[in-house]
Formats: sequence, C-alpha cells, structure tokens
Amino acid sequence: MKRNFLSVAGAVALIVSAFSTSAQAQPSQPSLLSQTELIEAKDEYYMKHYSLYKEYYDNESYEEAMGSWRVLYTLYPMSSKNIYLHGVKLIQTQIGKATDEQKPLWVDTLMAVYEQRIKYFEQEGFLRGSQGYDLLRYNPQRYKDAYNYFQRSYALDKSEMNGGYVAIWMQASFICQQRGEISNEQFLNDYMVSIDILNYQLQKETDAQMKEKIKTYIGNANGFLEKSGVATCEALNEVFAPKFAANPTDLALLKNMTALMERTTFADGRSCRSCDLYAQASVKLYDVEPSAAAAVNLARLFMQQEKYAEAKGFYEKAVAYEGLEATAHAQYYFELATACKVLGQVGDARAYARKAIERNPNWGEPYILIGDLYASSQCGEGEAAKFVYIAAVDQYNRAASVDPDENVKSKARQRASQNSSRFPRREQAFFEGLEEGQTKTVGCWIGETITVRFAD
Repeated sequence: MKRNFLSVAGAVALIVSAFSTSAQAQPSQPSLLSQTELIEAKDEYYMKHYSLYKEYYDNESYEEAMGSWRVLYTLYPMSSKNIYLHGVKLIQTQIGKATDEQKPLWVDTLMAVYEQRIKYFEQEGFLRGSQGYDLLRYNPQRYKDAYNYFQRSYALDKSEMNGGYVAIWMQASFICQQRGEISNEQFLNDYMVSIDILNYQLQKETDAQMKEKIKTYIGNANGFLEKSGVATCEALNEVFAPKFAANPTDLALLKNMTALMERTTFADGRSCRSCDLYAQASVKLYDVEPSAAAAVNLARLFMQQEKYAEAKGFYEKAVAYEGLEATAHAQYYFELATACKVLGQVGDARAYARKAIERNPNWGEPYILIGDLYASSQCGEGEAAKFVYIAAVDQYNRAASVDPDENVKSKARQRASQNSSRFPRREQAFFEGLEEGQTKTVGCWIGETITVRFAD
C-alpha cells in the first residue's frame, strides 16, 4: 500500500487504544503543560500514570509501560521530551515482536511519535533523519519515503546534518537510483553533498573515535558511488554532456561536473581531467565564477596538457586569493613551484616552495622539491661543485624530520642516501683546501650555507 511522506495510517488507533485507568479522572482534552507545571497543579491523573510508566520503563517492563505511556503521549504531549525518547524504545520493542501484518502499523506509529515530537519540541532536521533511518531499517520497502525524510533533514540542517544519517541517506539514494526512482544526476548530486558534509565534519571533529566513524561513513559513500555504475568518465559524460550543452553557464552544474570528474577515471584508468568535457567545464566555471579552486582546476588541466606557462599563470591567480585555508594554500603554492621547476625557473620554484612551507610547516614535499632543484644544479668547480648535493641532502633531511607521513619520510631518506654518495671526495678535497666541518656558501643561484661533509 502506497504511503505518502507523513503517512501515519493506523497510528492513532494504536496510541489511543486500551485505556484501562480511572475514566472519571481522565481530562477531557490534552494538556499542554510541562511536567513541572503539572506537578505544581497537582494533576493526580498525570502523576499516577507518570509514576506507573516510569517504574515499568526503568525496570525494562516495556509491555506493561505501554498503557501509561499512551496516556502521557495522548493527553500530556508537552510534559516531557522523555515521552518521545522512551516512546521510540517502547515501539521498537513492539516492532521486534510484531507479526508481518502488524509490523507496518507499528512502523507508522513510530513515525507518528517523531511527528508529534517535532510539533512540540522542534529539532525537525535531526528527527527527519531519525525517521529516514528507522523507516529504512524497519520497512525497507518504503525506501523512497526514507529518502524523502533524509532530503528534508539535509534541507534543514545542511552541513550540520547528523553524519550517521548522511551515510544512510547515501544508501537510500543508491537504492532509489538502482530502481529508477531518481536520476543518475540526482544520485551524483546526493553523493557530492554527502561527501562535502562528511569532509566538513571530519575536519572540525576533535574526537579520534568519532573521526574514524566519519571516515567509515565516507568509505561507505564511496562504495555506493562505485557500485552505482556512474563512477566512470564514460558514464559522467553521458549524464552531463547534454546538460552542459543546454546550459553551459549553470554554476551548480559546472561545480558538480568538475568536482566529480576530478575523482573519477576512464575504464582504462586515465583521469577524467584529460577529457574534453572537463576542460570545457573548467574554463566556463572560471569565466562564470572566478575563484581559487576554479583557477587551480585550469592550472592542473594545463599541466596535464604540458602547457606549463599557462598553468603557471592560473596557479598565480589561485594563490593570490585571500582567505584560503592554509593547507589548500600550501598545496597551490607547491603545485606552482612544480610548474616553475618544469619551466626551468629555479629561483621562482624555490620561492614558491618556501611559501608552501610557510603555510604548512610540517609538510615535507616542498623541502624535497627544493632539494631536487639543488641536486640538479651545476654550481662551482672541482669538489666545490658538489656542494649542491650537501645543500640538497640538508633539504631532504629537513623533510624527513618535519613530516609525520612515513611515505614522505621514506622518500626523503632515499633521496638523501642517493645524494650523500655524491658528496666531495676527501682526498681530492684536501688538495683543494677543503676540510670537513668547514662552513661554506654554495655558489650561483643557490646561496645556501652548508657544513662540508665527505662521501668517504
């Protein structure tokens, strides 16, 4: 039987049935007083049923608690939020032992409890997520209704939507997409929104255990994307190409297209960045809304196309934007330094790498880049020409000491080992007046001060 978004068929009958208590003392209409006000008013009917319900509930006698709980739910809906918190538990217990025929009615009752809590105690965004979660859990055939609850939860809470509900939202979205209830484009949009929320929450979370949970949620979302059949460049082209042709200045469309293509590959493993649609969308995105992210997208595109001068220009536009998050700013400067290195602009490359270090001091890659610049330079004559390798190793050692990433440490140490073997030779250095431990300045553009060491 089809149920709409707020369907509560059968719920009222379940809630108001079986009142077995003093009918003559029962209020003629619901009271909207709080628990404190009811006690002050000496409402005996309320206090009697509250006492019974609480005693049974605390002793986990959930079946016995139902009668008095119904009284409180129906006649004293604003007395306490616990009516709804405990009510969920009571009804979940009923669902667990209900027959197949009864179970849908109890699920409707559960949805009704959430609705009434929203009416009297607000928190609609969170509770719409609770409805979606429980509906998918207890009546998975109503996956589309669950999906609609999650959509409403996101519309209200945005980036503060409960992370666990975001993960289940992706499950509901995947089911809807697989069964043709929503389009591939809508599924991709849900994925992008979900990932953005979870990444935002991961960045601001300080509890280590909660961080691991959020990482699991992200992994689950990525899993649904991979299983969806639209996680390839070919599929994205099929979805987005006609929409882009019809409306090439749609900002939301451009952002979704470029962000998804950056995360996706062709069947042969090539990045979507290499496809024409990505290039066209990136250029149009920068035209419509110039930003650091759009400039970087274009710079990376030009790097792939080996148009390094054009890439450098867009990287320079990106790093010039104010208010960038420090880690992202460092990444942009590092990529700019890399472009300059390829162009042979070693002085600019080092300067930009140092700016990356300023913004992310515990990142080793910029030090490695500077070390590579030094090691590939030709400065000085005789054994002094080998000072460049000492300067390079100093940078590699610095990278290994500051970066907590073991992969970066290993990379830096390997380079340091390779270049240490290229240090000046002791015997030849002696004839050139060089001694171990001397302080020297590396020549030409480098200008670094080093301590003389020998390879042997």
